[in-house]
Amino acid sequence: MLIKVKCKKSHKTMSKTNEAQARIKINSLLIESGWRFFDDQNIKANVVLEPNVKLTKTQIDDFY
Repeated sequence: MLIKVKCKKSHKTMSKTNEAQARIKINSLLIESGWRFFDDQNIKANVVLEPNVKLTKTQIDDFY
């Protein structure tokens, strides 16, 4: 079902808002399901982004 909602905000602004909300939701679902992209002090990562490539949280943080 498609629901049209009139909004005074521009379409571009609404798209960014929706994308941000989707990213937050996806992140919370990944956390709830136990996905770990990086090794923790006690637990190893259980998701491999690329075979034979090891990324650290510091590398990601430095990139952004």
